[in-house]
Amino acid sequence: MSTLNGRAGGGDAPVARVHRVEVAAGQRWLRLAVHDDGIPEFSLVVLDPHQRVRAQYWGKAGDEQVVVGPDPLHSSCGTVAGPLPAGRWRVEVFGAAGGDSQASYSVRIDCGAGDVPAGTLPPVGAHRWDAAGAGAGPLRLQQTDLTRRARRGRAWYRGDFHAHTRASDGQQSAEALNRQALERGLDFFSVTEHNLLTTGWPVDDLLVVPGTEVTSSAGHFNAIGVHRWLDWRQHAADGGCAAAGGMVRLLRDTRAQGGIASINHPLLPPWEWRWTDTPLDAFDALEIWNDPTYPRNEEATQAALRLWSRLWDDGHRVVGIGGSDTHLLPHDSYVPGGPPSVIGDPWTAVFADELSVVAVVDAVRAGRAYLSRGPVLDVRAEVGARRYPPGSSVTAAVASHPGGTAAVRLLA
Repeated sequence: MSTLNGRAGGGDAPVARVHRVEVAAGQRWLRLAVHDDGIPEFSLVVLDPHQRVRAQYWGKAGDEQVVVGPDPLHSSCGTVAGPLPAGRWRVEVFGAAGGDSQASYSVRIDCGAGDVPAGTLPPVGAHRWDAAGAGAGPLRLQQTDLTRRARRGRAWYRGDFHAHTRASDGQQSAEALNRQALERGLDFFSVTEHNLLTTGWPVDDLLVVPGTEVTSSAGHFNAIGVHRWLDWRQHAADGGCAAAGGMVRLLRDTRAQGGIASINHPLLPPWEWRWTDTPLDAFDALEIWNDPTYPRNEEATQAALRLWSRLWDDGHRVVGIGGSDTHLLPHDSYVPGGPPSVIGDPWTAVFADELSVVAVVDAVRAGRAYLSRGPVLDVRAEVGARRYPPGSSVTAAVASHPGGTAAVRLLA
């Protein structure tokens, strides 16, 4: 057994510490008993001797037990199940700067060759997305097919692009959140844990889009539809999520692997986007509507709409999407006696060629999306006798058409 201890916070610089532990041959499971006293953005990344990510953990200001087991039903959410190679493992500890005083953390590690102990977090689930030791790089979702059709046919599909489970700071398990999404009539949603790439899911009765909420002390963005781990670590050469250059690299990495990068709650304090030198061509979308039930979000949403309008006025074709940013249990509210904060409030409808991860991402990238808390729209644009799908540019068609006019109908 090894015990790692440290302190963080209360300063101007983020913490990034590396601990090393030895794992003997023949071990079947590894357990981390984690405690933190409330370090801002406290998180762990555990790498095996082959430098593959085997555990990701987002702090919960308390005690949790994280288990890396032989299979996804005996391995905690956020981990990569499978054989444990003998040798020197790395436990990397991260936290944001800030706070009035330093807080402590401890990580107690033990291993065993017998029965796998239960962790305090839900398991990865029956449907594994990752593969321990497969492919190049620290972590890839090689066992999920992003082109798999959950439904055929071009249509409007309703979903949510911002959701959390107990794998980071949400209060629901993946299974409970999935059930609530089905009850609310969603066709898909994106699971976007803080600095964590989800490695599997308990059920497959709904399209779940893999993603990550890249989380920094100066703003968050969602990497939606990604299949490789984004190296946000603060000791990266460019500073990772703790530096402007690192955040731009992460935004561009998202797009390079086929995902879309969306700036989250861009003007909602204290999580507003403060990386002021971010190139406007580095992100694809703006979360213009975040959880309408959250205090101060009405003002923040109006500010985001004004920002979005200015971007379009200046020629930047940034797509507007929404996200519930769900964290709470189904009947809980941020305001005593107030409305519950639930997945799918608001929802985003996308006009996609089919219901698959790739098709949903492509629809957003093309601008075929709108947001709602209830009303359903049928958006049609016509120039002469030709109809254009949502997201199309009709400037050239209008200019070349006699009379130069377009008809746009919104059918609620």
